[in-house]
Amino acid sequence: SESAVMDAAEVKEDSVVLFKTYDELRNDLPAADLTAEGVVDFVGINSAMLVEIFSNERAKYIFSGAVAIHSLVFADTDSDSFDGLRDELETVAKAYRGKALQVVVPTTESRVLDYFGIKPADCPKFLISDMSGEGNMKKFGYEGAVSGDNISAHLDKFFAGELKPTLKSEEPADDDLSEPVKVIKGTTFSELVVESDKDVLLEFYAPWCGHCKKLTPEYAKAAQILKEADPPVVLAKVDATEERDLATKFEVKGFPTLKYFRNGEAFDYEGGRTADTIVAYMNKKSGPAAKTLADAEALEAFKGTGDAVVVGFFKDTESAPAKAFLEAAADYDELPFGIVSESAVMDAAEVKEDSVVLFKTYDELRNDLPAADLTAEGVVDFVGINSAMLVEIFSNERAKYIFSGAVAIHSLVFADTDSDSFDGLRDELETVAKAYRGKALQVVVPTTESRVLDYFGIKPADCPKFLISDMSGEGNMKKFGYEGAVSGDNISAHLDKFFAGELKPTLKSEEPADDDLSEPVKVIKGTTFSELVVESDKDVLLEFYAPWCGHCKKLTPEYAKAAQILKEADPPVVLAKVDATEERDLATKFEVKGFPTLKYFRNGEAFDYEGGRTADTIVAYMNKKSGPAAKTLADAEALEAFKGTGDAVVVGFFKDTESAPAKAFLEAAADYDELPFGI
Repeated sequence: SESAVMDAAEVKEDSVVLFKTYDELRNDLPAADLTAEGVVDFVGINSAMLVEIFSNERAKYIFSGAVAIHSLVFADTDSDSFDGLRDELETVAKAYRGKALQVVVPTTESRVLDYFGIKPADCPKFLISDMSGEGNMKKFGYEGAVSGDNISAHLDKFFAGELKPTLKSEEPADDDLSEPVKVIKGTTFSELVVESDKDVLLEFYAPWCGHCKKLTPEYAKAAQILKEADPPVVLAKVDATEERDLATKFEVKGFPTLKYFRNGEAFDYEGGRTADTIVAYMNKKSGPAAKTLADAEALEAFKGTGDAVVVGFFKDTESAPAKAFLEAAADYDELPFGIVSESAVMDAAEVKEDSVVLFKTYDELRNDLPAADLTAEGVVDFVGINSAMLVEIFSNERAKYIFSGAVAIHSLVFADTDSDSFDGLRDELETVAKAYRGKALQVVVPTTESRVLDYFGIKPADCPKFLISDMSGEGNMKKFGYEGAVSGDNISAHLDKFFAGELKPTLKSEEPADDDLSEPVKVIKGTTFSELVVESDKDVLLEFYAPWCGHCKKLTPEYAKAAQILKEADPPVVLAKVDATEERDLATKFEVKGFPTLKYFRNGEAFDYEGGRTADTIVAYMNKKSGPAAKTLADAEALEAFKGTGDAVVVGFFKDTESAPAKAFLEAAADYDELPFGI
C-alpha cells in the first residue's frame, strides 16, 4: 500500500503483478478483473511457461493447471532443428495464452509417447488434448507437417468447433451392458455414469491385476443384489489400461480403484471388498441411513442381508436415542442399519425397551446395547467393538477392519493355523477374547502371512509367538513382546500386566545421532517423533522415504535447499525425514502407500502435503501454510528481496488494503499454494 513502492514497480493503480524470471518477466492484472477467481485464473495461466517442456516435475502443473486445452508437440528436444521449432511454438503460445497451453513432450518420455500412441521415429508429431469435459480426455490428431503456422490453423479450427475427436474407445458390445456389472468404455462414460439417474459404483481395473481378479466374484454378487435394491445402484467397471484418459481424469494410482458417482459427481469409495460390505456401503450412500423395518418378516429378511446387521428398536423414532442412532447410522458405512418402531416387531425380537441390537451369523450371534448407553458415539463404538470376530484371522481382506477398528490394543498371536494343535489354541484364544472384548482385540496371524511376520520380526520356525501392539498413542505403534509359552492363561496374565501399566515397550528405534539433528533436514526416529514433530512449536514438513527409492534421491537436494531457506523463515518451518523402511510403525500410522510421502504437521495434527517437489514450490507451500496468506512488503528493498524468493512471485498493489479488490486478492492468496504472494 506504500505509494513509493508502487512507483518503483511502475504501478499506477490497484493491480496484481506476476513477476517471473522467464518468458515475459512480468504480467499485470488490472483492477477491473480483480476478483478472487480472476486472480487465481490469472496466476494459473501466466505462471505456466509459454512453452512447457514435459517432465515428471512439471506434469502436475501441466495437467492440473488453469488451462484445459493443450497443444502437444512430441519432438526430439536435442535435435539441431528443435531451437527453430521452439521459436515458432513460442509465437503460437503467445497468441493462445490462456486458451491453449503449448507443451513439448521430449521423445525420451517413452511412457507419455506410449500413452498417446506416438512412436519416436514419427516425431515431430502434434495433437490437441481437451480435458475441459467430464470423463475422457478428447484428442484431436493432426497428420500434416509440424510448424507454428499449421498448429495455429489447427487450433483455430478446434476453437471454431470444426474438428472431431480421435476416439480410441470401441463401442460397447451388447453383452457389456446386459450383465449385472456393466462394462464402461470412454464413449459411454458420460451417458452411463455421469448422466445416470442412479448412483453408480465404478471399478477401475487392470486385466493383469491379482487383486482385481480376487474382487471379481464379490463385485458381481454385490451387483446382482444392488440392481434389485431400493433405490437400485449400478455397479460398473472400466479397463484402466485401455481407457487411460478416464484413469488420468480420476487420478487412478493403483488397481483396483473404486469411485462412486452421484449426479455425475465422483467420490472416493471407502468401503470393503466383499459383497456384503459393498452392498452395505452403497445402500448407505444411496438410500436412507437406516432402513425402516415395518414387520417381523422385514426384520428377518434384513438380518439375512449380511453376516452382521445393526437394528435400532425405538418406541418413538423422534426420540433423542432414535436420533442418536440415525446419526451413527449415517456415519457408519461398513454395515447395514435398520430401524424398528412397531411393538409387535420388538416383541418378536425379544426387545423390551429402546435398544440397539447387532445381529450376527458368528460368535455370540447377537449383542445388545441398552438405551442408557445410546449416544451416537456409543452406537459407533458398540458396533465397531462387537462386529469384530472374537478371534480375527489376519488376511488382506480383514486388515482394514483389524488395524483401523474401534479397539487400538491388539493381542497378536503368530501361529500355523493348519497345524493339529491350532484348534485347541483357538479355543483358549476365544476365552481370552471374551474376557477382553472392547479392551483388546485378539488377532491370529497365520505363518503364511510372510510380509506381516517380517514386519514384526517373527520367524515361522519360532511360532507360535505372542505380542501386544498398542496403536492408541500418536505416531509409533508400541510393541510389548512376550517370551514364554503361548497359552490362554499366559496371554491373559500378560494383558493384565499391560493394562496395569507394568510393561515397557520393546523399542526398535535407535536414539538419533547428534548429526541427525544438526543438519537443516532433521532425521526422525520412532523415539523422537513425539518430541520433534507432534510436540513441536513450529510447523514441520516430514518426508517418509525409502533408501532405495529413486524419486526420494531426486528430491534430496531440493528438500535440503528448501530446509535451509525455511529454517530462516518468519515463522521458521522445520523440514525432517524418516526412513519408512525402518520406522514402519510410523509409516503404518500415517498410511504411507508410496515413496516419498510428505505430511505437514501443525500443533501435532498431520495434513497431506499437496505442493510441488522443487525447493521453490516447497518453500512457497510451507510459507503459505505457516504464515500469512500474503507477505507485507513495506518498501522497495523488501519488494526486490521478495522477487528473488522464486522463479515466479505474485504481488498485489493496493492503495487501500481494506478495499474489496485487496480482500479478493488475499482470498486468492489463501487458496493458492503453488507460489508466494506479497502485498
